[in-house]
Amino acid sequence: MRDDDRAGAAAHGDVPRVGADASLADVARGIGEWELAVVVGDEDVVVGVVRAEAASGPGGTQVAAVMETAPSTVRPSITKGELARNMDHDSEPYVLVTTLGGHLIGIIRRDDLGG
Repeated sequence: MRDDDRAGAAAHGDVPRVGADASLADVARGIGEWELAVVVGDEDVVVGVVRAEAASGPGGTQVAAVMETAPSTVRPSITKGELARNMDHDSEPYVLVTTLGGHLIGIIRRDDLGG
């Protein structure tokens, strides 16, 4: 199987990242048109996500207070077809692509997978 048939090839690595100690004002400045920002710890290990709607809260609020923990993740080796089926089954609009150690590679949206 070709690497471009796998989730890792379709992941958007430019998804906004913030630390858990960042403020919602920091998220609001960096999120742009994205639906979320990924909360990362040391070495880009995923801790959670902050949705765009939460970023509009009080600017001084710490991300850690509003982030969603344990977001859905997949490994980069999963095929796009298998991932699309899983996302359809679980009604997931997006998943994060991470290494086995939890290091963020990027985000993949269901719409990115076609079919």
